Amino acid sequence: MRRHPAVETLWARAQVRALLHAAAAAADPTPLLRAAGSIGLQHGLAGAENAALTVDTAP
Repeated sequence: MRRHPAVETLWARAQVRALLHAAAAAADPTPLLRAAGSIGLQHGLAGAENAALTVDTAP
């Protein structure tokens, strides 16, 4: 079953946020940051939106 596009976007944002939180605590955050960027690109999150998520999750 396919989700509504708005739900897909919300889900992608939640995944990106979770990965950014994990990256902040990781010794080597590079793989987590790459995964977050990949999810953002797959779901069409704009660069500004990804940047906003990064700022939103900064410690």
